[in-house]
Amino acid sequence: MGMKLLHTIQTLVEQEGQPFWVKQALNSWDYEDVHDTLKLFGGDLHEYYKALDSRGFGEDFLNQITLWEESPNYYITHALGGRDAYRRGLMDEDLLIKYVVDDMVENEIRDLKKYETGKIYLTLDMYGKPDFFETDSYNRISCEETARLVFEDTLWENWYNDIDTWTPNLDELLGNLSQENYKELISNILNNHQTLTCFREEFESWVEQDNIGEDTFYVDASRMNGFLNDPDRYNFEVLLGCADELEEYVSEMKQSYRSAYNDELLSLYYNRYHKDLEKLLGKPVGKDKTYDYRGKEKIELEADVYEVTDLVNKILIEAALNGEELQYSDFGEIYRDLNSGGGLCPGHFDDVYDDEKLWEQYNERFSEYL
Repeated sequence: MGMKLLHTIQTLVEQEGQPFWVKQALNSWDYEDVHDTLKLFGGDLHEYYKALDSRGFGEDFLNQITLWEESPNYYITHALGGRDAYRRGLMDEDLLIKYVVDDMVENEIRDLKKYETGKIYLTLDMYGKPDFFETDSYNRISCEETARLVFEDTLWENWYNDIDTWTPNLDELLGNLSQENYKELISNILNNHQTLTCFREEFESWVEQDNIGEDTFYVDASRMNGFLNDPDRYNFEVLLGCADELEEYVSEMKQSYRSAYNDELLSLYYNRYHKDLEKLLGKPVGKDKTYDYRGKEKIELEADVYEVTDLVNKILIEAALNGEELQYSDFGEIYRDLNSGGGLCPGHFDDVYDDEKLWEQYNERFSEYL
């Protein structure tokens, strides 16, 4: 009985003309339409496809599957052999790209375009780039929100960390002042102050010598130039910390440090977020324009163009193998939604690691003040 049934099935599969199982495949509108027929092929969609392909109807069947109402891309990958065949490099990748990737690129994703060369290009303006970044916040603003500030160039406008920035002690601020700025600071004090008041013992001899008031002495070139010969700048540090008349200079040194620190921290954000996107997409291969609306006004935006063929193929094929439907029409959001590691997230930064550059920026800002 078993052998007779097997012979009957083989006859049905191999019969000449266009058998019913071919017609059924080419007139199917969903998986249920071929479900019972699959039993002739061990319930294996790939075996069904191979039988159709042997009769010259393989691609006709794949094309018909693209019209199925539910999960067409998933069933195409299974018709071509499924995940195991793909993993082992046994799947016809040309057919996979033609019937899965190309279909999604052409009909479902608006910021991708495929050319006759086979290359896929992505056009991104400043509003599209943040879509590649993670939306989870982890008790801080998300990397996606941070990326919007970075790529829309509004991070500084939304930066509120200036007041909270830790500042070093006066000895460190003064010790890292360039020799040029140190000389200029001393000259500035000489030109703008005739007397200073300081109670410290380091200046008792000047107070006694001048005898013009309690803890007060004259500012002259000889005394000021003497600070230039102080290798550790200790006495000048004492004077800055003691004389109320010089408080503005100390405040400006602190402000210059805070400004430099925050600028360097902001630069770290800009560099890391741009670098992570470039690591994923590569460098732009061209420029283009996109358009947005502000009310009724049409706005033209600068955009970068990236060649993303391999990345698109990887993400969309993996999605099809998993039976995942696209939830978005922009590739950045699709990547973030479907990538196993989630969206990009360089993180948040609280410290500046390049001290040399930080002190260089500090000196530039204090020089501007002087």
